[in-house]
Amino acid sequence: MKIIKNKSLPKAIIRIWQTTGKIICIKVDGHSMRPYFQKGDQVELLISNAHVFQYKIGDIIAFLQDDMIIIHRYIKKKKIGEKWVVCQRGDNLRGFRWIDADQIIGTATAIHRNARRIDLQWHSQILQNRFLGCLAWAWVFCLERFPYR
Repeated sequence: MKIIKNKSLPKAIIRIWQTTGKIICIKVDGHSMRPYFQKGDQVELLISNAHVFQYKIGDIIAFLQDDMIIIHRYIKKKKIGEKWVVCQRGDNLRGFRWIDADQIIGTATAIHRNARRIDLQWHSQILQNRFLGCLAWAWVFCLERFPYR
């Protein structure tokens, strides 16, 4: 599998990949998802046209931000007017951010680390992601309900 550098990718190519369900591999450059992802890990992404209702708390989603692919944890969704927005958060970040649901381009399916493949569909990985997602949900809930003054 070819590793794609996370540089500015044409949106047209990503949209074509979404219709075909392409699997790509992105090398982790940042630290926003540490310790879950470590610098140098390669994250396998399924690029697809999923509906916002298909995501579950704790899922690892990939989305476009400033023409870059960002990989963070899905926390929750809400509807604002006619549009769905999604709350996402990096595990190693203090805050969270709402993005348009149509920015999501796919989900992480595996991590390649030290010549080993960690399947994110394994039961233990799913439970771990749900747990981390619930912790992040509680964090977001508290920040929204009791803002720091």
